[in-house]
Amino acid sequence: HRDLHSFPTRRSSDLPEQGGSLDTLRRFINAREDAHWVLMIAWLVGVFLPKGSFPILLLQGSQGSAKSTTATLLRNVVDPATVPLSAPPRDERELAITATNSGIVAFDNLSGVHQWLSDALCRIATGAGFRTRTLHTDADEQLFETRSPLLLNGIDEIASRADLLDRGIGVTLSRISDEQRKTEEEVQTGFHAAHGAILGALLTAISRGLRNLPSTKLSSLPRMADFAKFVIACEPALPWKPGTFMREYLDSRQQAAVVSVDNDPVAQTLLRMAQGLRPSIWEGRAEELLSELNKRIPFDRREAMKWPTTPASLGKWLRRAEPSLLAVGVTLTEDRSRNRARTRLLRVEYSPDQQKLLQWPEQGAA
Repeated sequence: HRDLHSFPTRRSSDLPEQGGSLDTLRRFINAREDAHWVLMIAWLVGVFLPKGSFPILLLQGSQGSAKSTTATLLRNVVDPATVPLSAPPRDERELAITATNSGIVAFDNLSGVHQWLSDALCRIATGAGFRTRTLHTDADEQLFETRSPLLLNGIDEIASRADLLDRGIGVTLSRISDEQRKTEEEVQTGFHAAHGAILGALLTAISRGLRNLPSTKLSSLPRMADFAKFVIACEPALPWKPGTFMREYLDSRQQAAVVSVDNDPVAQTLLRMAQGLRPSIWEGRAEELLSELNKRIPFDRREAMKWPTTPASLGKWLRRAEPSLLAVGVTLTEDRSRNRARTRLLRVEYSPDQQKLLQWPEQGAA
């Protein structure tokens, strides 16, 4: 598992102390809503995830919401760095170097995430290798292998692609009023004084979680199952009642699914089509489904959206959107068994009351 040797330390206050509380950290970051606080601490716990995909913390909010300060302090709890936040990379090679040399990969002030970067970030969270050409050579290659926690912040909706949202923990910060705002010096001085106690409390929770993990059982597993199970194993030592994390995490995932559908023109159109079904089931071939969706979007808008033009491209699009559609009540199934020609038949079913994402796993920890 990840330990302190993975992260550089630079001050005596970086060393963990006994007897502290994670609640102390809340005084220095913008975590006024309980749900935000739970998700931020869960992400910090996830930095020490023994195996599985790391969650990606997505901090967003308007100017004056202390996004950068909150991101910096969250990272500095376990990974103090001279430059805690940096601009997004220009290509995969830069990203691979950053991830290889960082305990936590943290990017500041993003305005959306390009498709290549979204895919690459998901690979880093899961654990991936990057193969790039060595600079100033034609044949030599450099190989990078990394698995790292990630933290992103920005004003706009940072993530729009379903796969990044699926791995993300989205937190939208509200603006801090002038009466509640503190100076940078006040925040940094207070944090550095309390850092050792905060880190000690976090490591106490990690220790409890590693001990509880073998006996922690869930009746059903949400997406990012390893992360969710590990936080639940740590929960007896976290500053909230057991069961709080799963409730807030699943609610966050539901909200992310809605955002994903809203940002995806094909998924959004399919949802509108499903909502208008009478009865609430549609069956047909992929080309027939594409035709039905085409009727709902003018041709000139389809061109601007990079709309799928073939049944195969529609299938790829829907496979990416399927988890988010399921969360908003649209179930997609495929059947080849009921026709002699083995033609692929698609079934679209709409059940608005059946939020399959929000299953409530039973849990137990020693």
